[in-house]
Amino acid sequence: MSNQESTPLRKPSPALAAGLGLCSMSMMLLELVMTRLYSASTGYHFAFMIVSIAMFGLTLGALYTMAFASKNDDKTEPLLSLSAGLFAAAIPTAAGLQILAFKPLVGMGAFAWIFVNFLLSAIPFFFAGIVICKCLTSYEQVGKLYCADLLGAAIACPLLVFLLSVVSGPSTLIVSGVIAAAACLMFAFTTTGADRKKGMVQALLGSIVCIAWAFSPTQDISSKQIPGIDPNTIEAVKWSPISRIIVAKFVGPALTWASVPAAKEATKPIPQKGLYIDSGAFTVMTGKATPEELLPIKQDITAVANRLRPGNSLFVIGVGGGRDILTGRLFDQKKIDGLEVNPVLVGLLKKEYADFNGHLAEQPGVNIVNDEARNWLSRSGNQYGIIQCSLVDTYAASTSGAFVLTENSLYTKEAVLHYLKHLEPKGVLSLLRWGNEQEPQQLTRLLYLTKDAFAKLGLSNIEKHVMLICAPYRLGDISVGNMLVSKEEFSKADIELIQSLCKELGYKALLLPDLVKLEPFYKALTDPNDTPTDLPSEDRPFFFSPATELTTQSKKSEGGAGGLALVLFTLLLTIILVAFTIVAPAWIKFGRSAKPDGGFFQSAGYFLAIGFGFILIEVGLIERLSMILGNPTLSLSLVLFVLLVASGSGSYAAQHYLDKGVPRIQLMRISLLVSALLGAVLAVILYMTGMELALLELFPRAALSAVMVALPGFFMGWAFPLGLGFFGENQFEARSWFWAVNGGATVCGSVLAAVLSIEFGICITMLLGSACYLLAILCAALVAKPAAATTANAAAEAGTQA
Repeated sequence: MSNQESTPLRKPSPALAAGLGLCSMSMMLLELVMTRLYSASTGYHFAFMIVSIAMFGLTLGALYTMAFASKNDDKTEPLLSLSAGLFAAAIPTAAGLQILAFKPLVGMGAFAWIFVNFLLSAIPFFFAGIVICKCLTSYEQVGKLYCADLLGAAIACPLLVFLLSVVSGPSTLIVSGVIAAAACLMFAFTTTGADRKKGMVQALLGSIVCIAWAFSPTQDISSKQIPGIDPNTIEAVKWSPISRIIVAKFVGPALTWASVPAAKEATKPIPQKGLYIDSGAFTVMTGKATPEELLPIKQDITAVANRLRPGNSLFVIGVGGGRDILTGRLFDQKKIDGLEVNPVLVGLLKKEYADFNGHLAEQPGVNIVNDEARNWLSRSGNQYGIIQCSLVDTYAASTSGAFVLTENSLYTKEAVLHYLKHLEPKGVLSLLRWGNEQEPQQLTRLLYLTKDAFAKLGLSNIEKHVMLICAPYRLGDISVGNMLVSKEEFSKADIELIQSLCKELGYKALLLPDLVKLEPFYKALTDPNDTPTDLPSEDRPFFFSPATELTTQSKKSEGGAGGLALVLFTLLLTIILVAFTIVAPAWIKFGRSAKPDGGFFQSAGYFLAIGFGFILIEVGLIERLSMILGNPTLSLSLVLFVLLVASGSGSYAAQHYLDKGVPRIQLMRISLLVSALLGAVLAVILYMTGMELALLELFPRAALSAVMVALPGFFMGWAFPLGLGFFGENQFEARSWFWAVNGGATVCGSVLAAVLSIEFGICITMLLGSACYLLAILCAALVAKPAAATTANAAAEAGTQA
């Protein structure tokens, strides 16, 4: 038995509990805001790494604590204070180093960038891991400490939403560091004499480093700089929980997506605002101008549906800077409903730049709403003459650590069917994506989705209902495609109008009823045997999945490497780092000498299984509920908040039943079985009825989502602490080894969940998580150990669970 086992645990002070809660709050806030910053600075393909990075750093810090930290009680509080101070200082330091190294690393390729940033980003979490582990393994009354730990982490979820609504992402990062410095100060108050003075100095230095970063050039770069933007033209930088918006002024002919004749002629320049969304999307806000000055907009390929159905009703998905609203006004649309999920963009249109854009939101018939388009359309029950979605692809990562894009729900089989149901009989659905004959991927995927929707509606002769055109992009070597769909066959006048536009404006017809049947588009639309197995659906909502689609733009932006290759590389990198920095050292330090009760392989399998099971179900719930709630940030905040509280409550309940004399093995079997069943049942329910739930109002949707998270979360919180007592009661070496195995599984599982969701769907991801809990039951069943051996060291168990 180690010294730690024989030394009586001490009672924690209120200051120590407060310090732990603040440290956990800072850690969770840092994890969430880093995902937002990654999406804004480098693209959504990299944002999913943060969960793995955070778990890697925390586990490594905890392992360091167990292996090397002094067991002397007199050194515990000074170590906590020092680690919290280093945690505070490391937050801006690591961020600054990443920004300074960005350009050199990008020149070396995406893989080098991933490797270096993975390590740099993990540094703050390493120190947080030391604090949390030391607090929860060195004191009695761990139930109270565990409550403080969970409460602090849970508060960070709504705190993120609030902060990103009032300050910037980098400023939120600074707040995270200041909270860590406050934790350092609380730990300093648990000491006396010289140690207290040192702790107060450490807290002060940590705060100074954080505040100083607010005035450093690296902080300004992270907030404003995007390649190709003149910093002198930037007027505002706005943040929200969904994305960062940079507003830049420019003057020139009315900006268009396609290269059109009027834009090439000597038209009068007009004031405009470029709105840059995160790192990969752009929209424009047009200033007040005359009809002649706006002629290029009427000639743009985004205006074709308005030409086909002028003086009608228009539903705009993704208002952005208001371009499609303005186009509708130019074609005298009587009713225009525009939906925009990003509150910042709505605020720019309606408030800050309302005078600049001629009060577009207040013009007759115009209604701009801050909501998710599909949910609002379902609840409204309206039908429209035109439904338009123009290049809505902001790559807005949901800060969930997975491939969840805000616009994913807009490009699925169910979504296209939904749009067609809300069209008037002669109405036109206009979906614009990038592509042409050389880069057909996105356009063919739209055709596949349309073919699936027509089959479900029982409509035949689909080739008479679809027209597909494209035009050269004004700034690049790709094209903008526009798929036009009607539930009734397009008339001869409709077809002739498109032909004349192609001739006059330089569009190219890819599909026209009975006239143009270019491949691969015609086959994708008409051949019933030509349907990909990975067609985007509510369960697999990855229209932009790097596994299936790679445009010229994405090739350039990712150095020629496919997005899925980057994901798989990250998974491989994670496995290697976990193996050599966590599992191997833990094996050398603890594993070889550990003699777990019931068998080495059974215990290792158990903790691997519950680690993978927990993270697969967690990520699956975040992804699926994001579709239902219509807001990825709301989904993240709700799932993490409820899951943290429910898991903590479950762990507390398990200890209560142990104290009542219920056998530990019996509690394990119940919790594992119920976790597996609830995870599987929820996966199937969400798969079968997910979008029916989305038709409800926000409050009942959120309430039902919270219940769906709380039920499995409560029982999943039992597995780790019960397993510790079952396999490693009173064995410090065994518990340390279990911690490393479980932490490694969680780190790898967060990346694996993204890969599984893309390749097989969210339902399969959650079902595999449920299967992991069944595997854990098998591991426990293979243990030849009397069930009566149930006395637990509750403090050590609950602490290690956290």
